[in-house]
Amino acid sequence: MWLINTSTLRLDSVPGPESQPYAILSHTWEKGEVSFQQIANLNEAQTMKGFQKIAKTCELAQKQDPPLQHAWIDTCCIDKTSSAELAESINSMFAWYKKATVCFVFLSDLPAHKPESWDPMLPLCRWFTRGWALQELIAPKVVEFYDCEWNCHGTKSQRMYEIEHITGVDAKVLGNSNLLSTICVGARMSWAAGRQTTRQEDMAYCLLGIFDVNMTMIYGEGGKAFIRLQEQIIKDSNDMTLFAWTSDGSGQVYRGLLARSPSEFRACRNLRRLGNSSTLNTDYMLTNNGLRIQTCLASVSTETSEKDYILNLGSSRVTGDLIGIHLTKTPNGFVRRLPEQFFRAEEYYAPGAGEQSITYIRKDVTPEESGRLEIQLKRRIKVILDLPRDFELTSLEVQPSALWDQYNLTLMLGDDAHADRFRFLSVELRDKSTGTLAYFAIICKLLDLSSLKRLDRAIELYKKVYPGGRDDTFTVSWHAFYLDPSAPKQGIPWLERHEQRFGPDKATALQDRLASMGRQHGIKISFAGRIGNTRGAHRLIAMSGTKGPEAQDRVVMELFRVHFEGDGDVTSYDTLLRVAERAGLDRDEVETWLGSGAGGEMVDAEVREARRRDVTGVPSFLVQGTYDVDGAQDEQAFLEVFIKVEEGEAV
Repeated sequence: MWLINTSTLRLDSVPGPESQPYAILSHTWEKGEVSFQQIANLNEAQTMKGFQKIAKTCELAQKQDPPLQHAWIDTCCIDKTSSAELAESINSMFAWYKKATVCFVFLSDLPAHKPESWDPMLPLCRWFTRGWALQELIAPKVVEFYDCEWNCHGTKSQRMYEIEHITGVDAKVLGNSNLLSTICVGARMSWAAGRQTTRQEDMAYCLLGIFDVNMTMIYGEGGKAFIRLQEQIIKDSNDMTLFAWTSDGSGQVYRGLLARSPSEFRACRNLRRLGNSSTLNTDYMLTNNGLRIQTCLASVSTETSEKDYILNLGSSRVTGDLIGIHLTKTPNGFVRRLPEQFFRAEEYYAPGAGEQSITYIRKDVTPEESGRLEIQLKRRIKVILDLPRDFELTSLEVQPSALWDQYNLTLMLGDDAHADRFRFLSVELRDKSTGTLAYFAIICKLLDLSSLKRLDRAIELYKKVYPGGRDDTFTVSWHAFYLDPSAPKQGIPWLERHEQRFGPDKATALQDRLASMGRQHGIKISFAGRIGNTRGAHRLIAMSGTKGPEAQDRVVMELFRVHFEGDGDVTSYDTLLRVAERAGLDRDEVETWLGSGAGGEMVDAEVREARRRDVTGVPSFLVQGTYDVDGAQDEQAFLEVFIKVEEGEAV
């Protein structure tokens, strides 16, 4: 840390802010400021316009009781040619201001005049609109204000409520910066809503001390800096008022969960967290699929008679309104709807009925994505249950659940990439008078291997369009996942297993429709075989992987054929040995592998990893061990991930 010696006006290197007392200056930068390099030559520095600030700061420091031998000024006490020193300084700035004995605020645009108890000219000063000045106001215990001729206009403690009125910062925080954490995140963000910085990134960096977080400095990242700030806050806090921002009404219908600038927190000044809210202890984290939160969303009717999902933010306004935000379900997670407003309730609104579940909310939605979602969400199947008077609904099962909107009873079709996905809706009714159960099922389409074809097309496209792509090598390997983890170890007939899971009536209807849909897609599904636990089959796939990707592909495709179109039992070692032989593997080697239990730990680890990644269906692709791509995605989604991996971006 560099400090100015107030006697010699030269820089001294000190271990840190605790080593000796010092004064500190807060001001707005102007032309002619003295830099770290320029102050080394005092003769030259004294000719510069900004030197007066240095001289007056040191003069005021000397007049303190006791006199202060050192002072710190941001223009000349940071070597900005050193990125390491600049980053350290920005991350330490709040602490340096807090540990200063006194902070002098120089208001260069405040005309010299007789100080007044409530000064109408004070709010007009540019200093109150500067982003960096926020922490410089809050952190120091003692702050003195000076006009353009260095006449004192009182202290922070003397003008406490006047400054609260100007800045929105709570008087208790102005008096004691240790109370910052008692103010909710959304309200703290609102203090910066009307402020500006010269560089866009600094609008995030100047708030690090306000939220007690640290970040790396990446000048050139633009608005991503503010996104990173919010991500860092999420790591350290479960204060959901971070999501209580409102947009400027630019017309974008759908947004993600994170704000794009502090200005979107303008309406959060009077927010407070509810002390009795269950959301205060909510655990959540950011993933590459968005915010992962375990909750049960409430629902409200909208102007179109549909229902919105409501995320309870565990907060209220001073008027008593309880605050939440509107969400809409999409095929790829929830997004925010009506981002220009809060959901307000006069009385506490509980989360939706039922058990909590893991919910993903998108981090960001671009204007282009929002436009596509508007079109996509119009492509939905509305389920209208007009039940006979004597019947009641006892069960409604929909697969895949990611495409089912439970509050609006709609099955989303998604984009064109979802067109090949299997959709199953099963309804169970009970006759109130007799107790008899009735079932019916709807199957919208059959899941096939088209996702593998899309992957192949994406690889082919990448090699054509990406510079140098033809020289890149792609290796595809198969990993274990159980669609039916509770399946018996020994295979049992298909119909018996379906009856166990869905009941006799539904099982028969399901198989009839599956067979019919299979024929339409050129697949002759046979239910003559047996199904059960597939751990042995996955061990065979793991073994074939040691022979190379082509051998593994042959084994997988032969297993598919035997399982779906043959009459085999993939839980049987004899069946697995025949599959291995047809795929060109050595029977004796396979027999030794299966008999020894080899590959079991690998399979178990892969299944655990799939669960950790929240995989719920197949196929699911993991690119470069990092990025999840749902099998329903189109070629463009794969291509974008390939390019990110190749260019070394964080994915």
